[in-house]
Amino acid sequence: MLKKFQGLKSLFPKYQLSKYQLPKLTKLKLSSLRSAFVSSAIILGMLYGVRQLGGMQQLELLVFDQMMRSRPDKVTDPRLLLVTITESDIKQYKWPLTDRLVAQTLSELNRHQPAAIAVDLNLQRIIPIEPERSELIAQLRQPNVIAAVSSGNNQNERIDPPVELPKEQVGLVDLPADPDGFMRRVLLFTNRASLSIQLLNAYLRADCPRDRPQRQDLVCQNLNPSFNSKKEY
Repeated sequence: MLKKFQGLKSLFPKYQLSKYQLPKLTKLKLSSLRSAFVSSAIILGMLYGVRQLGGMQQLELLVFDQMMRSRPDKVTDPRLLLVTITESDIKQYKWPLTDRLVAQTLSELNRHQPAAIAVDLNLQRIIPIEPERSELIAQLRQPNVIAAVSSGNNQNERIDPPVELPKEQVGLVDLPADPDGFMRRVLLFTNRASLSIQLLNAYLRADCPRDRPQRQDLVCQNLNPSFNSKKEY
C-alpha cells in the first residue's frame, strides 16, 4: 500500500508540499488578512471623519430629497381646512390685515365648531386700535385657537405672541434652514411646543369626549388609544 502511495506522489510532483511550505503559506494568509483589516479600518475611519466634519452632508441631502420626491402623493385629509392669504386678498384688504378682519375670520371659522384653529400670523401691533384689538383678543382667547410665535433669524423676522394669551395657546413656527438654504425640518420643541404639536394636542382633546365633555357631539375616530388622555404632547 505504501508503495502505491509513493507511486502516486511521483505522478503529481508539483502538488507535493514539504514540511517547510505549509507554515509559509499560513503565515502569508494571516499577513494578507491583517493587511486587509488595517486597510478597511483606515478607510472607514476616514469616511467617518469626513462625515462628522460635514463633508458628505450635501450628498446625503441630495439622496434624502430624491427619496422624498419618490414617495407617492398623499390624499389630503378631509378633516383639515387650510385658509390662505393670496395676492388678491392683499390687494383688496392691504397688509397687514386689520385686527377686525382677522377677528371676523376667526368668528366665522368658529361658527362651524372646529376642533382647533391655528393662526400663523404676526398679531403684534405697535399701536393697537380699539375696539378692533379687543375684538381680536376675544377671538384668540377661545380655547380652540392657537397663535404663532417665532424667534426668527433677526428682529424683523421675530413674531411675538399677544401678551394676553396663555402659553398653552401659543406655538412655535420656526423652520431651521440647512446649509444649502432649503428648509427640510421643523422644530417640535424648544422652550415651548411647536404650533403643529399644540394643534395636534388641541385636536385630540376636542375629539375625545372624555377629555372635553362639552364636545359630546364628537366621537374619537381613527386615533391611537394611547393618545386619548390629558397628557401634554
